[in-house]
Amino acid sequence: MSCTVAKFLGLCVLAFCAAIPTACAKAVNALVLEQLSKSQGKTTAYITPDAVRIVNQAIGYVIIAKAPAWTVFTINDKKKNYFVSEYSNWKPPAILGVDYCTGGAHWTKVGSERIAGFNVDKCEVEGAKRDKVGNEEIPRSGVYWMANDAAVPARIADLLALYFGVDCLHKLPVRFKAIPVSFDESMDRHPQVMMFLDTLSAHKAPVDTAVFELPKGHKRVVLDADVRMSRKTPKLLNNMLKDLDPIYGRGGRP
Repeated sequence: MSCTVAKFLGLCVLAFCAAIPTACAKAVNALVLEQLSKSQGKTTAYITPDAVRIVNQAIGYVIIAKAPAWTVFTINDKKKNYFVSEYSNWKPPAILGVDYCTGGAHWTKVGSERIAGFNVDKCEVEGAKRDKVGNEEIPRSGVYWMANDAAVPARIADLLALYFGVDCLHKLPVRFKAIPVSFDESMDRHPQVMMFLDTLSAHKAPVDTAVFELPKGHKRVVLDADVRMSRKTPKLLNNMLKDLDPIYGRGGRP
């Protein structure tokens, strides 16, 4: 082997070895959640101890936040824009305007279960918030399943809860069933309990830390609707409703 070839091979080996730590440094082990909700359709969330990335599969916008500031960025990669909000002022960009926060006045733990690999507490709640049905006002009520063994920071758990339109309890929301809120006075006085949130799967996987960063070249906008909405939104919403049919049934479409 000539001296020149040997030097070339040596440089290749050094370059490869130097690249390994760099590549590893860009990866972090994340909890990957696949969830389906009445307010947001299909959602994939990537969660680490100090960052979260929430991908809305129906419309395509992305939400990211990370420690220490936890500033919330709502991003649209196709439109190349983003909206910024402080964590304390952030409002969930619900596609269908569904908000089912009960104001949790009375919580009662009624059991424990295992869902999507999590140990969860099952609680019944009668809320402080009330909704008008006909000439009556009824308290919001439902059943809430919260993971008690998921290593998810309270800020991220509450961000997800706000995103889905359910109560913030500092624990990962896994499932939520409730009597649907309706502003139609002809609504049945005894409606069936409906699934508002469910967890389809959960697993750990390495992800690039770049997914928790604001992409370069995007333009900041004043209204979050500018990030979420486009001319394709009606078609995307229809596809989202089709995704919800297996859980809610066609008759239960929002």
